[in-house]
Amino acid sequence: EKHQFKHAVKDFVGESLPLKKEQGVKAFAVCSKYDEFDPQKKLSPFILRTYESPNKQDALDGTCDIDFPSACHATSSIPGMVDLLKINHNGEKVVLADGYFVANAPVAIAIKEAQQLWPRRKIGVVLSLGLDPSSCEIVHRPIDLARLHSPDLVFHRVLAFDALRGHNNLKHNQESNSLLESKTKHFIRNSHGERMLLKKTFDALASRDAKTSSKLHHRVGDDRDMW
Repeated sequence: EKHQFKHAVKDFVGESLPLKKEQGVKAFAVCSKYDEFDPQKKLSPFILRTYESPNKQDALDGTCDIDFPSACHATSSIPGMVDLLKINHNGEKVVLADGYFVANAPVAIAIKEAQQLWPRRKIGVVLSLGLDPSSCEIVHRPIDLARLHSPDLVFHRVLAFDALRGHNNLKHNQESNSLLESKTKHFIRNSHGERMLLKKTFDALASRDAKTSSKLHHRVGDDRDMW
């Protein structure tokens, strides 16, 4: 039942677990937001972050001051299936729903977040897991712009066309989700071309990690010499 969703999440992950994490990988999820008292119910992106936004003036609207079960609730909220989540944000009551309605393939948002977190660092790899073939053009546009700043950027979009055939993105139930997962795994494991592309992507990621690590070690050594 849709009314039981949030309670089920709380039972699974724990009620007091905060979304914000001081350590670890920085992550975010995209929701759709509208003002509760807006008669037009105009939707806009709302970012649920595990970190404080470093540049709040230019950052997309969002928060890290929310608990993890509520974040799961918000990103799964689809009218008629799971209740929309209402929160107080900057003194206003806003309503949050699944990000599908404003950014089903949020590559542009991911690039903007990365550039705000690390403004002097070039973007090395962008891996996109797609469910909507019609969004390919929208996805490639921000990649082309990002390559003006990061010309060596490696972009890989995994899109299992066979798995998506006949799948309805708005139809969420255990049977359809399990079938989609099974078909996607089969595609990745058995598509020679996709496996080669994934290898290239992960090799590029490992190479950049090694270069970053080497630079960090070098800087630490320099600092020690100074001290």
